[in-house]
Amino acid sequence: MLMPILPGLVKPRCGATVVAAAIVLLSVVGTAGADWTKVSNSGAGADDFTGYVDTATIERSGDLAKMADLRDYRQAQVLKASGKTYFSKRVSVEYHCKEEKMRWLELVHYAAAMGKGEVVHRDDKPRQWISVNSGTVAETRWKIACGQKKLRTAVAASNLSEAVLLFLIWVAGRGGRKRWPTLSMCFSKNTK
Repeated sequence: MLMPILPGLVKPRCGATVVAAAIVLLSVVGTAGADWTKVSNSGAGADDFTGYVDTATIERSGDLAKMADLRDYRQAQVLKASGKTYFSKRVSVEYHCKEEKMRWLELVHYAAAMGKGEVVHRDDKPRQWISVNSGTVAETRWKIACGQKKLRTAVAASNLSEAVLLFLIWVAGRGGRKRWPTLSMCFSKNTK
């Protein structure tokens, strides 16, 4: 989080300037959304889907890990309870890394592909733990969430936003005083 850095670095009269610059930066960089990485194809048929994971959502605590996955269907799917159609569903999954188990924490169905469009159904009731079977897509996801399998992914939007903002702070405070005098006057010379 950037806030602990800013109080000693930003001069009091310039708080609004820095906040405005941060809002513009985050709105431009932050529109990238989730960083979905393809991990599977289900095959042919009416319920054929491509599976993705978002490694930026991985949270680990002890033997537990959480990660979001997305199923993007090629044809419209129908919810049995309501009859509404959807083209994708996002699932927040919790994994037990030591016991090789998993459970769904939240399930969201979307009217459009890739987790876009109207939310047609949301279920945030955690499911029961189930075993992760060897050789399945679930095992691949479990390995990714628990850190046993590495994926090459782009930088997550939130990390990129923070990195760019820190760079701008550095440029304005160190090397960019002549180029950006308006922004650089907002930063203290002593950044310790």
